[in-house]
Amino acid sequence: MLGREATVSDMLGMPLPCPLKNPVRLSGGVAVFCDPCSYPKSLLRTVNMPGFTAAIGVHSRHVPGWSAAHKEAFKIFMRSPNTKALGEIGLDLTARGVKKQEETLQYLLRGFADPSRPVILHLRRHRGKEDEIYFRGLKLVGPCLHREQPIQLHCFSGSAVAFAKWQKRFPDVYASFSGLVSSFEEHQKQGLRAVPGDRLLLETDSPYLPAVGRGVGNTPHHVGDVAMLVSQVMQQPVLDVIELANANLKRLFRL
Repeated sequence: MLGREATVSDMLGMPLPCPLKNPVRLSGGVAVFCDPCSYPKSLLRTVNMPGFTAAIGVHSRHVPGWSAAHKEAFKIFMRSPNTKALGEIGLDLTARGVKKQEETLQYLLRGFADPSRPVILHLRRHRGKEDEIYFRGLKLVGPCLHREQPIQLHCFSGSAVAFAKWQKRFPDVYASFSGLVSSFEEHQKQGLRAVPGDRLLLETDSPYLPAVGRGVGNTPHHVGDVAMLVSQVMQQPVLDVIELANANLKRLFRL
């Protein structure tokens, strides 16, 4: 287990929990710090590899414990030029304190969102009713942000209709896909196919989500396995999917 002093290079150097199905060479990515108890002491030291950048937020599940000290640390990070995105932040109906989550989300968006850097949104509810959270989230987020705000819908699992509604309100919205694609139902697969190529991102959500289809640990190196899943749903060559997502990552986060 890595502590607060760990760096991106430390994480990438950890032993793999399982073999990779589709090995790739990592050339960049976004390190997301959204657990206030594990905010790094120094972003510049932690994100210590070319091609990688950092995002700072507070995960919905951690909102109830977001203390005054955590908020001050967050504000300091948001003033840093090394912080390239706001997130993860959002709404999780499987976690407690939904009203407080909503209030915190709007506070963060109104106080810290800026069209010069992306917002990474975590929107989740119980399985089978995914679109409801995207519609509810849009109502919350819509009044708080400029139309030109770049947005990443983290671990997107909605339908084509859900993505279209977001894109109509925020033309610079992206959908990122993770190993959850392995359990997508048909309407979610259609949602993936409906995302334009220049709006597609790949992610592992490591170390939280298990590696694709394995039920074991996860690392950024497993992004190639995610790309393989996405390519199967899109019915496109996996290398094409990787190239698209890589170009989008660099454009969105100005890498």
